[in-house]
Amino acid sequence: MVQLKNSLVVCAIVFGTAMGLQANMALVGHAKVVAPCPTTGTFATLEQGGSCTIGNQTFGAFTFSGTVDMGSGSVPLAPSDLNYSTITPTINKEIGFSFSGPFSGNSPSGGAQVTLGYLVTGPDITFAGVAITGFSSSGAHNTSGDGIVMETICPGGPDVDHCRSPLSLNVDLGGSGPVFGATGADAVTFSPVDELAVFKTVTLIAPPVNGPGFSSMNGFNEISQFPEPSTMLVFGSGLLLLGIIVYRKQLHVRRPDRHSLIDRCGVLVRHMA
Repeated sequence: MVQLKNSLVVCAIVFGTAMGLQANMALVGHAKVVAPCPTTGTFATLEQGGSCTIGNQTFGAFTFSGTVDMGSGSVPLAPSDLNYSTITPTINKEIGFSFSGPFSGNSPSGGAQVTLGYLVTGPDITFAGVAITGFSSSGAHNTSGDGIVMETICPGGPDVDHCRSPLSLNVDLGGSGPVFGATGADAVTFSPVDELAVFKTVTLIAPPVNGPGFSSMNGFNEISQFPEPSTMLVFGSGLLLLGIIVYRKQLHVRRPDRHSLIDRCGVLVRHMA
């Protein structure tokens, strides 16, 4: 009876390890289908590429629209006007994009507005954050304009228009006196999901005064949590180690028979049947 129990443990460990390793290899093989995102480029690069990866997350379904007004009338922006660089995993395990572009405008009616969206897919996404970098604004009569990011995310995707539980992130800088080089951020956490739809509107407003005034913004960042390494491989490796320990202990208490481990598993299955 003891030998039967030990054999059951070893067989379960071997097959569990094999299944874990096979599942992990399937995940790795799937991830290799999509190319990594170029480290720098324009939003047009992302749109034309269709989808790309940073770390273990895939970004796709990119959409863009925008306008800019330097003070003499609004003109449309093209996806190629918005630059980006990738944010790669570091100690804080965050990945995403850092965007920059023609975010500047002069009083009284200058400014810019960009609306963009994309879909993030990957295992166990639980965090999203947005930040404005380098916002400056100053106008006559001790006034300032605004730098605003209004973002809606949909944990579980695939788009925010049909999202059952949308979450909002907002960053608003300026509006009360001159501002130089300000930064601001907002973030949210949620239960683990494999898809995250992101939709944001970035607005830059010059001081609404009749007189000298300007607003500018270096750009904005979008990050999401970098998923932990696949637990299937770790789990499978642990089972394999446990199986080796159990099997070696068995060798010390009895002579090994002539059957291989797999043969004994087959015999055991037939015995149980």
